[in-house]
Amino acid sequence: MDELDELVASAEGAADLNAEGVLNQVVEASEQLYAEDIEINRAIGYNGAKRILELVKRDKIRVLTICNTGSLATAGFGTALGVVRALHELGKLEHVYACETRPYNQGARLTAYEIVQDRLPGTLITDNMASALMAVKGVDVVVIGADRVAGNGDTANKIGSYQLAIAAKYHRIPFFTALPTTTIDVTMASGIEIHVEERPAHELTSIFGQKIAPDGIAVWNPAFDVTPCALITGVITELGVIEPEHTEQENASTNSDHIIPVAAYLKRKTQENPTKFKNLIVRLGKAVQPIATPIGYARMDAAHIKHYVAQQGLLTQRLQLTAEDIANIETSVDVKEVGDGNLNFVYIVTGRNNAQFVLKQALPYKVIFTDPYTTSALNHWTSPQLDETVQALQADIPTKRAAAYFKQRFLTATQALVHGDLHTGSVMAKEGSTYVIDPEFAFYGPMGFDLGQVVGNLFFSYFAHTATATNEEAVAYADWVLSTIVTFYQVFERQFGQLWSEQVTRTGGSGELYVAGVYPADGFDEIQREFFQDVWRDTLGFAATEVIRRIVGVAHVADLESIADPEVRVVAEKRALTFAQAVLISAHRNAHVSDITALVAQAKATVAAVL
Repeated sequence: MDELDELVASAEGAADLNAEGVLNQVVEASEQLYAEDIEINRAIGYNGAKRILELVKRDKIRVLTICNTGSLATAGFGTALGVVRALHELGKLEHVYACETRPYNQGARLTAYEIVQDRLPGTLITDNMASALMAVKGVDVVVIGADRVAGNGDTANKIGSYQLAIAAKYHRIPFFTALPTTTIDVTMASGIEIHVEERPAHELTSIFGQKIAPDGIAVWNPAFDVTPCALITGVITELGVIEPEHTEQENASTNSDHIIPVAAYLKRKTQENPTKFKNLIVRLGKAVQPIATPIGYARMDAAHIKHYVAQQGLLTQRLQLTAEDIANIETSVDVKEVGDGNLNFVYIVTGRNNAQFVLKQALPYKVIFTDPYTTSALNHWTSPQLDETVQALQADIPTKRAAAYFKQRFLTATQALVHGDLHTGSVMAKEGSTYVIDPEFAFYGPMGFDLGQVVGNLFFSYFAHTATATNEEAVAYADWVLSTIVTFYQVFERQFGQLWSEQVTRTGGSGELYVAGVYPADGFDEIQREFFQDVWRDTLGFAATEVIRRIVGVAHVADLESIADPEVRVVAEKRALTFAQAVLISAHRNAHVSDITALVAQAKATVAAVL
């Protein structure tokens, strides 16, 4: 509509403005738009045909499509059906299959008509035959149109498109969307923001006035669905085919889990002719950062949480919701966002009879075990002083393997309900009482994770004081911090062991893991020793990853950040990183120091070595 707006503005400013003149300009502009639309559609068609032939590597292509995207939906040639026509003109079309597209049957009434009129080799199928078609007769590519495409490549199209993408993913068939750039909305970060119209019930319950369903049956009739970018091989436009940025390990002929960088691609293409693409350039100036919502995940804000709860049986039971409540979830459930002191999402959800639960985000383990070891927008460190150190860290394969190992431990070793973000600021101690606060990331994980968080944060204090100590009192304080680390871990091991031994004495067994009667009574000490060895190894690994991520990654600590002089601060950071990297690798190799006192000695040696 930008061109029409310009036409109206031009006509309003004309000195000889009259009805006939405006009409002539509108007709002329319309004819120009008509010609441009056909030119755009042909470019879409041939861009798509070329890319499909490159990927599929068959002499002739079998295409599956849905809805109508041909001359009856455009000025001519079409978008997705334009790709089919281009393949046919190139002599490369073996067959096109058109889904009937319930409930309005645009595929049967319109696309099938165009196939017959153009004498294309084509077959009409019902929507629920698509998967069987792929498995039995074979499909080389799925190409659909689009009603809207978000900035990450998520695509809204006629209902039924999403299920075609899922089936294509399973059968390893490329899945493309074909559309003009005017369909792309770069102000939307993802398809979650696309509003999906819900149509009247009679469209499903009757055909041409004839009822085909009983009165009283509930109907859900969305006009569109949104296919996630993770299922889309590429977005075909008149400016080219936009695809995810694949890594070397990924094959472009299969679907990727990556964002499709729509705005970035179009910005590069429009620079080739800024005058021609001036309106598109203006739109691209409003682009937001695209995001991807992985399949199986949901957007969590106050509005979307209600619908998420409605789909979770255990949660609806917890809120004492009736079937009527679930059907009217917008009014039957209250969601209140509460701050936790950090930038974390925490909600109190209330149902019937004031039944409640707290919904919160999980610990973002990516920022601990992934981001610091690669390029990430979240990373930051003392630059340029630490640049070479960080580059060496991120290039070191043994370090990366060790981080991956402890990531696997974090995700799979469900030993206890742990705090998840335990550090010295989480512990509120005074004479006679101690409280641990702020467990917003609580989860079932390895005991060593919480222990490692505390140990790692105490080492921050130690290394900070070794770099800033200017008198004997400060040096003594640094030594006291080390002694606190020793005391902390020794007290944990002693008290946990005592509780475990008391349970054995009280019950005659050593728990569900080491069941009495399976293991000899005189072997219990060895069982405990082996268990604590594993916990110690985890403690070391998680302490090391905590140190690395708080220096290289997101969310640094005040112990180091409060050192105003970057030249002094970087000494503490280099010592901490050198120590943490060595501890991480040795813990992964199971060649770590034997106990907490040996670890402290290693920390002191690091201070002496890194000046």
